Amino acid sequence: MNTWLGDLRYAARALRRTPGFTAVAVLTLALGIGANTAIFSVLDGTVLHPAPWPEPERLAVVGWNWGPGRGNTMALTPAQAQLWKETSEAFEAFAITDETQYVLTGSAEPQQLAGELVSDGYFQVLGVMPALGRAFLPEEDVPGGPAVVILSDGVWRRSFGADSGVVGRTITLDGAPHMVVGVMPPGFAPAGVDVLAPLRLVVDPRDQGHNYRAFGRLEPGISRERLQAEADAFTERFAAMDPGAIDGGQHFETATYRDYLVAGRDTAVWVLFGAVGLVLLIACVNVANLLLGRVAARRAELAVRAALGAGRGRILGHLLAESVLLGLAGGGAGLVLAAWGLDAVLALAPAGVPGLDRVGLDTRVLGFALAVSLATGIAVGLAGAVRAARPDVADVLREGGRTRAGGARRLHARGLLVAAEAAFSVVLLIGAGLFIVSYFRLSGVELGFEPEGVYTAELALPPERYTTTAATWRFERQVLDRIRGLPGVVAAGSASNLPLERGLNTGARILSPGPRRGDVIEVRAVSPDLLRTLGATVVSGRGFTESDDAGAPPVALVNEAFVRRFLADYDPLGARIAVDRPERVVVGVVRDIKDIDLDASARPTAFIPRAQLSDGMTRAMNNWFMAAFAVRTDNPAAVVAALREAIHEADSQQPILRLRPMTEVVGASIAAERFRARLLTTFAGLALVLTAIGIYGVVAYTARQRTHEIGIRVALGAKHGNVVGLVVRQGMAMVAVGLGIGLVAAFALSRVVASMLYEVSATDPGTFTAVALVLGGVGLLASWIPARRAARVDPMVALRAD
Repeated sequence: MNTWLGDLRYAARALRRTPGFTAVAVLTLALGIGANTAIFSVLDGTVLHPAPWPEPERLAVVGWNWGPGRGNTMALTPAQAQLWKETSEAFEAFAITDETQYVLTGSAEPQQLAGELVSDGYFQVLGVMPALGRAFLPEEDVPGGPAVVILSDGVWRRSFGADSGVVGRTITLDGAPHMVVGVMPPGFAPAGVDVLAPLRLVVDPRDQGHNYRAFGRLEPGISRERLQAEADAFTERFAAMDPGAIDGGQHFETATYRDYLVAGRDTAVWVLFGAVGLVLLIACVNVANLLLGRVAARRAELAVRAALGAGRGRILGHLLAESVLLGLAGGGAGLVLAAWGLDAVLALAPAGVPGLDRVGLDTRVLGFALAVSLATGIAVGLAGAVRAARPDVADVLREGGRTRAGGARRLHARGLLVAAEAAFSVVLLIGAGLFIVSYFRLSGVELGFEPEGVYTAELALPPERYTTTAATWRFERQVLDRIRGLPGVVAAGSASNLPLERGLNTGARILSPGPRRGDVIEVRAVSPDLLRTLGATVVSGRGFTESDDAGAPPVALVNEAFVRRFLADYDPLGARIAVDRPERVVVGVVRDIKDIDLDASARPTAFIPRAQLSDGMTRAMNNWFMAAFAVRTDNPAAVVAALREAIHEADSQQPILRLRPMTEVVGASIAAERFRARLLTTFAGLALVLTAIGIYGVVAYTARQRTHEIGIRVALGAKHGNVVGLVVRQGMAMVAVGLGIGLVAAFALSRVVASMLYEVSATDPGTFTAVALVLGGVGLLASWIPARRAARVDPMVALRAD
């Protein structure tokens, strides 16, 4: 121990004597370690530990798989959820939840709160109880039970000043009194929930909407296979109860709660972590090259130590002490960069990712940073220490002064390290290039409407106050009437929800023409001018008019995807369909509008006049989706203020959740793709800079080593271009080796990112060619600068120096 501490003290003094070398090495490592620490914190919070509750490995989710090619909703009907809750033997506790929205009034401004309705057993499943007050009582989770709520810690602090006296107090939600019975502890925020309330599930076999989330805490020792076996048995039981419910491979499916929360994002985050890992490797290679040069310059010193009796282990420990100190110093500086970089990463990250609100530099992340710092220090130190720990005194004397700083073998080792840097950079650059191309192609996809010049306001209409279609349409019409006459307003409309945001899936039946058949489609309720406001095109038939009101015959517009799916062999105009009403007539066909995912085809969709919805459909839409107003204008500043005022005049208790241009809505739909492209571009740019520095350093070092040779060549008549070519060829040979290896590695790894790309092959020749040209150009520049300096050497000075 004393020997190791002595080595550390000696190493610290040696590093202080070379501040330039130390600063460059520490900064290089800090960039790599800091970037890795920041991304690891995101990986840890969103993929490795997304559920903050005790024993999360025992939590499992139950859902309904619609069969091959139709997806898994991981949601259940009321009857399905109740079947699991009452008869499952695999779960120690089981809970059913549903989403809702509340409007909190009684303060200066109404506030929109995200709510979650939870069944009995919810707190037992999660293993978390309220920090203040109590959980819900069984008698409160029944239809007609008392109106009670539990607040999240966040809303308790924001809206009630962290007053412990709020427990037992009555607050007003959606215009009705609710008693606060508890406050949840900090960090308890599934999906950003503000308020919990009893579910009070009503099981109606006619309710076939898969809208309820169901999950539970497994009994000790229950395996995933045992749970899935129970799910298969329940599928058979459910088929016997309702034979018509299973007609295409539908079945119950289970997943761990972690897998449910991650929901396919793990691959993307692991790709980012792998990318930033390559940056760290490039940083390590750069520092290893610096240490090789430093060790080579100290060969005489190390040879003397060996001659005086220092053993290999002693010399190795001394050299490793320096590299470990560099690693720890780089880790400390990296934590500072990670704290700053993490804020930037979270600012760029798409909203709504579970666990992202808990991401930070916690103990796990700090432990990771320490481990990486130590591992990095040891790794970069070993590159030069292993050979230097066994110095050959005779070899040192034989090489003489002009090559004292290192022989051919060391130059070869440094060249291989530069080739490795280039290979790592190629992989990163190709990955970034593919995601950039994918992002821009996705950004340019045909939306089916014109978002430029459209501003939107989104709000959650409380279903307790807006219980009927008449009340909902009356409110929306009042707002539209107030803003349509404003200067600069071209058109204005309202909708049950905006394009590119989740809509209502419901069953529909084609009554005629052709044989009767049905399926699940997307349904959106719109005002007469909504499609014109968005710039959507009616390709045949007519759009809605003001005469399509509650007293008129029920009508619908369908999109082109609907026609391709159900009416490809018929004239869609005049077709009779059953959507929300027993019968509607199709009066027009709308060009496909992207509904949720820009990288997916539009789904069959029916548009229904807002005034013609049934009260039940209106309550469902008001409960699950945000109603929206859209205004096309050439005077945004005045119209946005007027829109806010019009909404408050029509309903003073109605808060506006979001007020933003439609272009921002479009941008939010590709936020994840933009996030990946930006981060990978940043990492690739950093890798390219580090690689250029590495190439420059090795070529410059090699040129200095060949000063005597170059002086002789110049004295014998070698021209400036010949010398430059000699040095550049040596640098480009390293780049060429790394480029070849990197292209092969990138081709082999391309399948990892193939599923995340849009309309670009993971082996896109254009991207591979562009990366090769970029890296070749950077390598040429990094080699040419020291080559030009070497070509200007004075042969007399070079020979005299020898």
